[in-house]
Amino acid sequence: MTRPRRPFLCAIVALSTISNIAASPISGGICLPLGIDLGGIFDLFDAPLLTEVVPYFTSSITTLASAGVYTLGSGFAPATTITAQGPTEVTITNIATQTTTYPCPTSTSFTSSFWDPCKGCSTTATCRWTPSASTTTVTSTVTSTVTGTVTASCTSTPTPPPLSCDPYGYLIQYATFYRVDLTTGATTKVKAGLGDNSAINAIGYNTLDNFIYGFQASTSTIIRIAADGTSSTVVGADSPPPSSNVGDVDSNGMYWVSAAGESWSQIDLFPGSATYGKTISKGTATPLGLQIADWVYIPITGEYLYSVGTNSTSGGISMIRFSMASKEWEKVANYPTLKSVSTLGAQYGMNNGTLWASDNNSGDIWQFPIDGTSPFKVSQGPSSGSNDGARCVLNLLA
Repeated sequence: MTRPRRPFLCAIVALSTISNIAASPISGGICLPLGIDLGGIFDLFDAPLLTEVVPYFTSSITTLASAGVYTLGSGFAPATTITAQGPTEVTITNIATQTTTYPCPTSTSFTSSFWDPCKGCSTTATCRWTPSASTTTVTSTVTSTVTGTVTASCTSTPTPPPLSCDPYGYLIQYATFYRVDLTTGATTKVKAGLGDNSAINAIGYNTLDNFIYGFQASTSTIIRIAADGTSSTVVGADSPPPSSNVGDVDSNGMYWVSAAGESWSQIDLFPGSATYGKTISKGTATPLGLQIADWVYIPITGEYLYSVGTNSTSGGISMIRFSMASKEWEKVANYPTLKSVSTLGAQYGMNNGTLWASDNNSGDIWQFPIDGTSPFKVSQGPSSGSNDGARCVLNLLA
């Protein structure tokens, strides 16, 4: 909702040079051609953008056909000389930086300079952003008797609380919502019986509104989950593919949801969008022979959705990624020695190039660098089934 403008005098021309400014000075004197000076505080229509610069990892695999001495290096990686004892594969990791921009989720203020025509010079004012307060829906019910007496009653439905981009992972198991400390494995039940109390899957965290979204197959609907576990149906939204068990939301509010990495849909969940809840694109893909149980979006890696899947033939696991541009799967790394790891049904992204994954059978929580280097066990979490995971990818476990 747009805030009403406060009345002001000559400052209106100056304000036109500041993006998204909605109000006039509320302290000091008045701005008149007489030259009386004043300071000001200006309310912003929209949230200012925050910019985050983080490491960006890329990797490439080079095949060495025979024994010998080789000099390798590409991109930002320094040239490296290695001695191969025989045919082998070498992974080269490059490190750069990538900038991510996203709306500020909390109240803030900052100073901005602009040209003030009343003073005939540049001046500085304080810009302020305050998120809109939660709204309350009021429903009135009127009843009448034969005598004509009228009574009225009001009921209110408060807006459920959003999450706060905290460091936790969030796990859905059937219709029960849990909060998981990924570093310790400690798990807290938030609420049971979400939606119609049937299985929910394919959950993803939307950083634009701080709600989690998922798919309830019994009703073929998208549901929204709040911080306290309160859930509601996204009314009018298109249905994801049947049996969807894979989901996440990208920085543009697009809900990428899929059935085992094969049939997939891109559904618009950008708050206030004219196409909110509608399917933007859909199709099918081949997940390279792997069983895919979840995927995560990590902004610094580009337009990809990462997943660690199980190879039902070899028993090992591999990391692959789904390109949002080509709509195809690509191999990232193989982990043939991790044969003890079963289905990784709950996976969580972190915007430093890390994928966290929980083993359904053992409850072990693993950390997989998306540059393809060796994963390692972090903690012991809960074993689970019919599950999925999500977290705020922008929180670096602070």
